[in-house]
Order: sequence, then structure tokens, then C-alpha cells
Amino acid sequence: MTCDDRGNVVVVVIAVVGVGAAVVVVAVVVVAVVVVVVVVVVVVVVGVEAAVVVIVVVVVVAVVLVVVVVVVVVVVVVVVVVVVVVIVVVVLPGLGWDNLRNVENAPVLFYNYSKCRLTDDGKYLIPDHVFIIPLKRSKLQSFAELIDEWKDLKSVTARTINMNPGFSITSYSISGKFSREYAQVKGNQIQEKSATIRIQLRYHRYKAKLRPGSSLSQEFKANLLAIATHLELNQTDRARYESELLVRNFGTHYLRSVTAGAALVKQDYVKRAYIEDHKDDKANMLHSANGAFKESISLDFEGSQHYYYYSSTLVASSVSSFSRVVVASKSSRVVVVVVVVVVVASSSSSSSSSS
Repeated sequence: MTCDDRGNVVVVVIAVVGVGAAVVVVAVVVVAVVVVVVVVVVVVVVGVEAAVVVIVVVVVVAVVLVVVVVVVVVVVVVVVVVVVVVIVVVVLPGLGWDNLRNVENAPVLFYNYSKCRLTDDGKYLIPDHVFIIPLKRSKLQSFAELIDEWKDLKSVTARTINMNPGFSITSYSISGKFSREYAQVKGNQIQEKSATIRIQLRYHRYKAKLRPGSSLSQEFKANLLAIATHLELNQTDRARYESELLVRNFGTHYLRSVTAGAALVKQDYVKRAYIEDHKDDKANMLHSANGAFKESISLDFEGSQHYYYYSSTLVASSVSSFSRVVVASKSSRVVVVVVVVVVVASSSSSSSSSS
């Protein structure tokens, strides 16, 4: 089935919904007319008092008929919609990426669905310039890590992007340093005088990559041409301004490859005294953290004395879920000559839980 065919199918679905609504309206009108006629005839023939029971029966039957018609129409419409609807993949390479805040931006590449390509399981519609590699894995990946200093934090969803060369001040990279995740960890570690233990459950379902020769999006191309025009006219201030807008709208990088799936992440903020007491027994400490995580999501875990002691040392904790999002990615930098003024700000964040 081509995408044009799918467009026709959408038209059919709309037509089915319209016809269904018309059928319901007609059925209601017909039943109402029949009820009125029957009531009038009965009243004329047997009188008002004798016709009460008959009228009640007729009204009940009419209501039942209308309800049946409505239910049948709704079921038919739902079945048609379920058969033809295909979910569009929202985690795709070609998107812009802000490597300071770790957020997606406007598409750098053009998304064309003319070939109507689907993933192998037929669940997701993917653009022509992207190819999907199914990851045949049946097990969840589970691991824990100690983040002793907030400066060493690596993003849950943008670790590989933040490892790429990016903005830096001398030898200190600021990639991802303005993200909400970074602000939360930094705030809790400073305010509570704690360290962070992060435990993750991950499931990777697809790897999506760009095909060679992908086209730029119209908006991105227009912005690049505008910058080139200003430079050609020696309007450097205007070109610099347009370049800054380009980075604001499309980010500092664009995604070349993403791994899509789901992740469940728990971050525990543990008293530093506990970390110091168990620095020679890191494996047991992380095992206890893993046990606390499994208990928080109602998985079976045989507790130990060390585990209960670990739970008593927590000063804060948060659990985050990432569903149908990027759980790993690779990127390339958006090559635009710009003047960047970096304001280094110190921010703090109170403990919060996010679903």
C-alpha cells in the first residue's frame, strides 16, 4: 500500500465516520416519527388512560433500538480506524539537538513519507531517509553506577552526544551542563552534601540511522542561505545574529543515529558518610542500591541487613521513566560560524520525582 493509498484510506475513514453519524441521526428521526405515529394511533383507538402501558413499551423499544444502532456504528468506525492507523515514529535521526540543554530541536533534515515504509513489525511509519535495525533482545539491561561528583554526571539519554567534541571552556566541557537533569543532581549533591547512585533498567528495541544523501529541511536550508547572503553583502552583524537564531532553533548538533526503546531510572542521593564508610566495598553498595530500586518498582528482592542500612542513608530519591524516547544516540555538529557568549551560571534544584 502506497502513502497515496493510505491517504485515500484516511478519506475512507472520514467518510465512514460521516456516514455513521448520518445513520445515527436518521435512525433517531425515524424512530421518533414512528413513536409519535404509534402513540397518536393508540390514543385515538383506545383512549389516553388505556394507552399508557402501550406508550411506555413503545418508548422503551425505541430507546433500545437507538442505542443498538449507535453501538454498532461506533464499533464499525473503531475497527476501521484501528485497521488503518499506523503510529509515526517520533524518535528519529535528523532532528536538531541542543547539546547544552540536552533537548531536541527543529528538524535539520527533511522528513518525507512518500514510500510509506514501516518497521519490520508493521507498527511504526518511518521516513524515506531513515532505515531501522530491529534489536532482537529479550532481556532488560540492568546496572548501577556511583556519581561521586556532579561534575562527572553523564546524561541518561544523551551520553554519547555529550562525549562528542562540543562547547568547552579550557579543558572543561559544558556539554549538557544546562540540562534539567544536571541541575537536579548538582542541586541535591550541594544542598544535601550527598553523592548519587544511579540505577537503570533499559530495553533497546530499534536502532535508527540516516541514509546517505538525505535532504535538508526547507527551514534549515532557508536559514543557511540567509546567513550566506548577509556574509556576501558584508553584513557580518546580521549574519552573526542569524547564526545565533539558527543554533537556537535547530541546536548545536543533529542526530545521525538513535537507539529507541525504554528506560526506567532511579537516582538515589546518599549521605557522603555512607560512601566513605563503604568505599572499599563498592560492589556491595551498588547491590544494595539495586535492591532498593527493585523494591521501589515491586520486583522480588531478598533484602539483607546491608540493604536496609543503605535505605536508611538516603536523603532524596527520584524515579524517571523514558518510554518511546532516545535511549542512546550519536550526532554530528551543526557547522556554522557563530560567536557564542557563554554565561556560566550556578543553579540548584530541590529533589523531585518525575514519571
